[in-house]
Amino acid sequence: MANGFYRRKNRNSIWLLLLLCIIGLELGGYLGLYLSGIEQLHWAGIALEVGTESPWVIVTPLHEASILLKTRFNLGSLLGLFLGLAVYSYWRRR
Repeated sequence: MANGFYRRKNRNSIWLLLLLCIIGLELGGYLGLYLSGIEQLHWAGIALEVGTESPWVIVTPLHEASILLKTRFNLGSLLGLFLGLAVYSYWRRR
């Protein structure tokens, strides 16, 4: 019974890590976008776009769907990712 508890705790901690990383990326991205409006911090808006330029089109007899996957990372989102990892590390030691 004790083994099941530890296994479940480890599984939940992976979800916690994923959640904290996503929250850190989102908040850091907004922070980088906000800081890029300040003249002295214009470098915070430097971004890398990853994804497809044209959408993938899936055509079936009943419907047509198009999918476009594109993600944008800036320096703030990288900072937010590191902050999320630091919070997770602190949480695990507690």
